Amino acid sequence: MTGETHGYYHDYGDGPLDLLARGFTHGMVFEGSKRKPGGAREEVRATPAQPLSALVNFAHNHDQVGNRARGERLGQLVPREAALLPTLLALLTPGIPMLFRGEEWGAPEPFLYFADWEGELREAVRAGRKREFGHEDAHDLPDPCSVDTFNASRPDPARASTPEGTAWLAEVRAAPAARREHIVPRHGLLSTGKHTAQRVGERGLSVQWRYEDGQMLCRN
Repeated sequence: MTGETHGYYHDYGDGPLDLLARGFTHGMVFEGSKRKPGGAREEVRATPAQPLSALVNFAHNHDQVGNRARGERLGQLVPREAALLPTLLALLTPGIPMLFRGEEWGAPEPFLYFADWEGELREAVRAGRKREFGHEDAHDLPDPCSVDTFNASRPDPARASTPEGTAWLAEVRAAPAARREHIVPRHGLLSTGKHTAQRVGERGLSVQWRYEDGQMLCRN
């Protein structure tokens, strides 16, 4: 969604919708590969299909957000209406969904990398963060061992009562209700390795999840 292709994101810049489709149908995209200095993989192998009913889906977690240089959530990187989409996809696809620290109301606060290291380890972590994000303006990176960095990472629950927070929360609450009706009752019948997906134009996907009794769940 952000179009980033540097470092960790290198593998996802080529055909991102096709990779997303594979994630939806197979559960994982890559396996068993090592990274070169700079983030690219030495080898990329497609993973075999995994049981979707045993996997957790999420748009944000402590790695995907906290390991960014400045801990931005998607809401700070893409238009707000687009930022809600991956949250709803996590809630309305067969994998087990997870929401992360205020994501349910679209919390805008960052989730920064923080730790309470001391001594030589603290200095090593500070230096390592600057090395890792050398492609960015690293001179003002948040100090990973500062209490201010920790405090800046706390979502403010009061934002759930703002007009934007209320609208976002309403969408998120409606999704589990639909999930309980259409997905959860059939969770144990979900097949493995039989799901399919097709591209719809340049920016769309159609995905079909299949069940052992012959039924199918479709999302476009």
